Amino acid sequence: ACKRCCQKLDNKDPECKYHPEPLRKKERGCWKYGCCLGDKLSTGCRHAENHVHKANVYDVDGYKTTQELKPPPAENNYGVELKPPPAENNYGVYAIDTESVHTKKGLEVCKVTVIDINCKVVYDEYCLPTSDIIDYNTYWSGIKKENLHDVTKTFAELRDDLLAIFNRDTILVGHGLNHDLMVLKILHTKIIDTVMLYSHPLGLPRRRSLKDIASSELQREIQVGDIYRKCLSKVLSEAQLRDLDYARPDPERELGRVCLYGDHHGFKQGYCRNCCRPFDTSFANRSPCDFHLERSRKMRGVQMPYGCCGRSFGSKGCQAVSTHVHKENLYLDTNGFKVTPQLKTPHDGSYGVYALDTESVHTTKGIEVCKVTVLDTNCRVVYDQFCLPTNEIVDYNTIFSGIRKEDLNGVTKTFEDVRNDLLELFNRDTILVGHSLFNDLNLLKIVHSNVIDTAVLYPHPRGLPLKRSLKDIALTELNRNIQSGGGHDSKEDAEVTMKLLLRKL
Repeated sequence: ACKRCCQKLDNKDPECKYHPEPLRKKERGCWKYGCCLGDKLSTGCRHAENHVHKANVYDVDGYKTTQELKPPPAENNYGVELKPPPAENNYGVYAIDTESVHTKKGLEVCKVTVIDINCKVVYDEYCLPTSDIIDYNTYWSGIKKENLHDVTKTFAELRDDLLAIFNRDTILVGHGLNHDLMVLKILHTKIIDTVMLYSHPLGLPRRRSLKDIASSELQREIQVGDIYRKCLSKVLSEAQLRDLDYARPDPERELGRVCLYGDHHGFKQGYCRNCCRPFDTSFANRSPCDFHLERSRKMRGVQMPYGCCGRSFGSKGCQAVSTHVHKENLYLDTNGFKVTPQLKTPHDGSYGVYALDTESVHTTKGIEVCKVTVLDTNCRVVYDQFCLPTNEIVDYNTIFSGIRKEDLNGVTKTFEDVRNDLLELFNRDTILVGHSLFNDLNLLKIVHSNVIDTAVLYPHPRGLPLKRSLKDIALTELNRNIQSGGGHDSKEDAEVTMKLLLRKL
């Protein structure tokens, strides 16, 4: 039977429809799936192209035994250096954990991590399975196709590496370690299993989860990678990133240069972004600008009053600023970008999930970042900094950004400083959440692929290029009124996008 949906593998329907979380008892004694709150007999909330199994895990052939560490003979005639037994009979205590993928053969190990008694990483390697991969098992393993691009180590080589680290008297520690050793096809007897150390109150075969044990015994929340793995299914595809105008690396590999493939919906070169009138974008001659905050909508062929002030269509704008402004640099400046760096796999399998929001001002160059806020999955502020734009400010954009001249008094951090801070915080596998996040990332001149866009999570009923505003989504989904006065608040916007994401998990 399929490991996920429990259907027979000879089922005519090749598509696997399953629930990733088990049934749990909810209010009034009703049983609901923990992943989607679906009923007991509901169709799986997740779909996969193939059914999978793990019958090979119980294959009893091809095992290797950890070897005894013997002292060298008095007269060593072997021509090689042999290690004596360790002092004080310390043969090593190691924690081991594996991640696996589904192949045509079944379930095969694809990554192994070993940590010593001081919690230092001793071994952390990917390996290629022996059969063709049919499912990367990303929801649970966190492994994606790109993780294996440059991997050459085979399963046999990885196992030999482990047998060189361990010996027959080494103590191995793990949670449900029988599974890890079975997929590694290693026989070992000195094992400490936290399943037995912290047993379930009702006894075996019930087992407490490692996350539950860590929370109750260590007051530590682990496996935040659970959120990370759940978020992976919401990440935009490469095609979506291109369609939505996210900066993508130049195919000719020119350093720092990117391509924008979208149609730049609503962008007109040489026009003011506020009033949509043409003006001199060199700012040689500056003239005042009046505009309306909200559009005039057409109903049954009749142009309705402006939503911001109620004035009739074509009337003078209800807002006034000292000069026209533009944002041409957002679409035309494709140089000077940096790609988020690659990072080795963290211990908990989570590369981080952060909500990102920026506020910008208008300069002689166009529109530039002036404030950046980053929140974690608990909506705690991780980063919140103002920075100085690289060009002269012509308008503080206070109506939308909430930034005033006095906010920048005493600020010394430059745009480059802020971007470098973010590149230390983020890595290539970090998941970034935001509303129309292409604006923020393109202004930050950062190329990133693992993006969740709430404009896509909560689409407009009529589809793209139309998008619902964050204010509208927050009101309907969270019953929360945001951006109610004084401009946008980057912390508030980031918090709302994170809560909107968590609502979908």
